[in-house]
Parts: sequence; structure tokens; C-alpha cells
Amino acid sequence: MIDSQKTLESRANVIALVFILIALTILASITYKLPAATDVIYPNYMKGFPSPVLKTTSLGEHKGFLLVGDVIRLGIWIAMGIMILLAAPSLTTLINYYLFAKIHSKVQQKGTEISAQVAQLSSRLSSVLIIALVWPLTAKAVNTLLFIDAEGKFDWVMLLLTLAFVAATFVLLYLTYSSAQPVLQAVSKGKK
Repeated sequence: MIDSQKTLESRANVIALVFILIALTILASITYKLPAATDVIYPNYMKGFPSPVLKTTSLGEHKGFLLVGDVIRLGIWIAMGIMILLAAPSLTTLINYYLFAKIHSKVQQKGTEISAQVAQLSSRLSSVLIIALVWPLTAKAVNTLLFIDAEGKFDWVMLLLTLAFVAATFVLLYLTYSSAQPVLQAVSKGKK
């Protein structure tokens, strides 16, 4: 049976997390207005250069540097990613309660116990959601750290990062599908 107190705590945690993520997203979107402090750190900074993330040296090569807003935004994205990763148990509990409550009651009436398979399926669904939420945050952080947007050229790091997340998503979807089979079989047996 699903513990109602644990479900209520998980729901409160997820609701609080959503509000915190919304506030952090708004904060991250306005950090570009923070002072760049480029005059203090880089007195020879070229004011007319189209991209504020690039500095031109005497040899004409571009060197990237993080502005104050970029550093704050990077910290916000990392904090958001950590918060989402830590929310996995709460998400699993909510998925187990809201998606599979009827399955628990139907199967328990017939005397079949599949709570371990349902818990595993809930965990896999939670992992898919976590990957889907962490993926864009990771891409933004890597873009900022490697100055990929500033360079304006193709970068293999982002391609490899995207392929890694796509591969992880497909593996988790396959594991979710394989975890769903015993649950669907038990439910179909329970209906007979």
C-alpha cells in the first residue's frame, strides 16, 4: 500500500521545487542586466566589438571570458540541475501514487502482488523525466563554459553531449518498456 504521508510530503516537495525553479529561471533570464565589470577586469576591452564575450588580442585571436552575469547564470543552472536530481525520490513516489494507484488496488484484490515491479517502473519513468529536465541545463552550462555561442563555429563537444543524452534517454525508455511488461501482464491477468 502507498503511504499517504510520504505522498503528501513528496507532493509538497515537488510543488516547492517547481516554484523555486520558476524563480531561478526568471533570475537567470535577467542576469544579463548585471554589470559586466569588463572595464575593471579588462581595461583594453573593445567596446565596439559585436559580442561582449570575446576579447581580441594584439595577434587578432579571440579569447573568451565569463562576464558577471554569465557566472551567476552558470551557478543558477548548476543549482537547478542538482535540485532536479535530488527530486528523483519525490517524483518516483508521485508517479507511483498518481499513475499506478488503480493498478495496486485492482491487482491486490486478485491476490497478486506486483508492488516491486510498479516501484521499478515508477523509478524508470522518474529517471526519464529527470534526464529530460537536466539535458537543457547541461547544454546551457557547457555552452557558457566553452564559449560555443561566442566562437560561432561547430563544436564536437555539444554534439557528443547531445548524443550522450539521447543514448541515455533511449536506454531509459527501453528499460521503462521492459519494466512495464510484468505490470501490464499482471493487470491483464487481474482483469480476467
